[in-house]
Amino acid sequence: MPKYDEKLAHSILEKLQESFPDALSSEDLREYLPEYKDRSRQEFHKAVDALLKLGFIEGKTLRAGLELVSAANITITPGGRSALQKHQESTPEPHSSATSGENLIFLSHAASDKELAIELKRLIETAIPGTQVFVSSDPEDLHPGDPWVETILENLRRARILIALATERGMARRWVWYEVGAGWSRDLRVIPCCVGKLRKGQLLAPFSRYQALNADEEPDLDALLKSTADLLHLTARASEPGVVDNLVAIERGIQASEIPMLSPEEVQRRIDLVHVSARIQRSVGQYVELVLTNESAESVVVRKISLLSEKDLPLTEGYSPPLEKGKIDPAGALWPSWTAKTSPGTTLAKIDRSKLLPHNQSFETDIKIVVICEVLGKIKPCPNNLRVQVDASYHSIAQIV
Repeated sequence: MPKYDEKLAHSILEKLQESFPDALSSEDLREYLPEYKDRSRQEFHKAVDALLKLGFIEGKTLRAGLELVSAANITITPGGRSALQKHQESTPEPHSSATSGENLIFLSHAASDKELAIELKRLIETAIPGTQVFVSSDPEDLHPGDPWVETILENLRRARILIALATERGMARRWVWYEVGAGWSRDLRVIPCCVGKLRKGQLLAPFSRYQALNADEEPDLDALLKSTADLLHLTARASEPGVVDNLVAIERGIQASEIPMLSPEEVQRRIDLVHVSARIQRSVGQYVELVLTNESAESVVVRKISLLSEKDLPLTEGYSPPLEKGKIDPAGALWPSWTAKTSPGTTLAKIDRSKLLPHNQSFETDIKIVVICEVLGKIKPCPNNLRVQVDASYHSIAQIV
């Protein structure tokens, strides 16, 4: 094994332990370990490569020959956690980083939202003198070598308010859900603060049960500072000029850096595995109600739904769900319903008129439901062939199981 910096390797393990279950890239690690910024990429990747070969971490690698040049989706393995624990037990116990002070605010966030969290902490502490905001990714709050789980739990125990940084990234992280759940169990005042694409009216339960704010909008940011100060019996100053613009700029920077390190072949392979099944819940007259099920491991966004005859003739115009309601998580479901301009049952009866018997207005036929999805930035059609019974008298379609 090539020579590597063991101290740097231990710091990498500690950061991965801190961010678990979130995965990081080698560039994330360089960013989150500023004390090693002066090291060359080659030296940094030697330490990452050594940890990979030792089985302490795992991830997707890019190599030039035998040399590691990049790594993505890095997580710590059970072996890595065991090695880190042994290393920490062999060193003197570090001092506690539990924040002192009575007016403690716990700011829960995803590791990738570190810069946003630290900026929000700075503006709260500046605008409300006497407050202390705990941010686990801030080196001033959680020092290298500190027992991170114990420190986080201790600060959660002592906090009076919990602010959840509700970005799309944060809402996808189990650790944020865990911290908010721990705050809820202690009857803490929980304030979800949205930044970026996710807005306060789009939060899912249990976050939707709290009064949320858009922290990147000036009126809501002022409301956050005022309500926080009131809860702590303190006085809020006017926020600094340009703080909202700064939050927006930070969020845009994070979004711009979120370029998946996947090869085109890997992207296509994952898209090929995606399928969204469709069945008819109810279709009477112009009213249509379906059940869509995401049968893949990828999140998808439904862009359009088309109902077609067996010969691909449209039964009605296509339907596109609202963007904020079209997302289906892995193994999740969606229940789209709408009133069409034309009745699918009536159209189907006209198309298959030859199947109607003189004294029977009901017949069986085949139809197609094509669900057009966006997945991993690409468009994927998901066709479904269904056997249905058409009742021309009631202009209805019922699926035959």
